[in-house]
Amino acid sequence: MKADEADYVYGMILRVFNKHVAPTYSPKGIETFRNMLTPEFLKEISPDKFTIVAVQKEQLIGTLSMVNMSHIALLFVNSEMQGQGIGNSLIQFGINRCLEDYPDIKAITVNSSPNSLSFYQNIGFEIVGEETNKKGMRFIPMRKMIDKENQLTTVIRE
Repeated sequence: MKADEADYVYGMILRVFNKHVAPTYSPKGIETFRNMLTPEFLKEISPDKFTIVAVQKEQLIGTLSMVNMSHIALLFVNSEMQGQGIGNSLIQFGINRCLEDYPDIKAITVNSSPNSLSFYQNIGFEIVGEETNKKGMRFIPMRKMIDKENQLTTVIRE
């Protein structure tokens, strides 16, 4: 993601969050998420954090942010584009990117919102802890073990 795209990406995340995630959160959880997510967070660059975007016909259709080069911090796909493999492609691309710099990574983790649980399970993540409610944000800790021999090379393109 380019720094000048942060506001655009931020807007898409908020639209998808408000439609799909916010209904499963308390008002405190919605406030916590909105306070945590900022365009500045998306712009932040460090050796162990990155944000990627998926674009189709010059339209933003999804985004993924990884932290610690092994944890999915954000994954959002435009509502109209969900169910078309975009989220899975973003994750595969993210895993490949992590493996470039950290080839010894054994697993990718995520704290799944309740509404995304089946998506993550369908692409190979397993539940590794009980549902937690932290500052009103509900999540289930999950993990996907990385099979380097069968790792796919995924290309996200227009």
